Amino acid sequence: MMDRLHKAFFLNHPLRETWFHIIIALLIILFVYIIISSIIDKFSSKNKIRFNFIKIIIIGLAIPIIAILCWYNAGDINPIDEYLLITNSKTITGFITNAEEQEEYVETNDGRTGGMRYSFSYDYTFKLSEGKIFNSYGTVDWSDVPDDMRDLATKHYKVEVQYLPNKPEISRVKNFLWHNTTVYEWLRYNILLGIIVLVFFSYFGFILIKGAKKDYLAESKKLVADTIRLNE
Repeated sequence: MMDRLHKAFFLNHPLRETWFHIIIALLIILFVYIIISSIIDKFSSKNKIRFNFIKIIIIGLAIPIIAILCWYNAGDINPIDEYLLITNSKTITGFITNAEEQEEYVETNDGRTGGMRYSFSYDYTFKLSEGKIFNSYGTVDWSDVPDDMRDLATKHYKVEVQYLPNKPEISRVKNFLWHNTTVYEWLRYNILLGIIVLVFFSYFGFILIKGAKKDYLAESKKLVADTIRLNE
């Protein structure tokens, strides 16, 4: 329930949801970085230089990996399952059993005018031919609840549900899809975003490691020089 509300209120759009998770992950990395740094500061100079370098390498590699994992798990359905729903799914009749509308005030680009932005979350159910019933949920961005879904307590709303034959728990309501209905749209909205995330954060991690290597070599050289000078 909390997971559904979380997605419905904050993360209806896949791009916004991906960046939200990435920011949370980066904040966690920053927190871990501060903790590790405070521990390393207690080491001797030689060990401090080495472990600082190792620390930055680990963080530099972790940043793009975590970013991609956040992208992969950001949506209601991960990109692999969504691709299978496009190319290898079955369609069955299902019913919306509950819908909750949300609204928020948003400003336009000029910052002077604005309007209400609507979205809604919903629960749905479908029954396979062998009698097994599946329940799931979804969200719809930039739309309010349709008029014929206002009285779900007395009459459930009929929809078409796409599901994977070998994993029926992976499903989505076809009626509310506005993207990812074709392989082209899947590439455009999912894979292109994943490539952008990977390239951006891989470059960021590379810059961190490159700078750490430069600092490591300079500090190691300085430490050797200081040692020689003290022994003279």
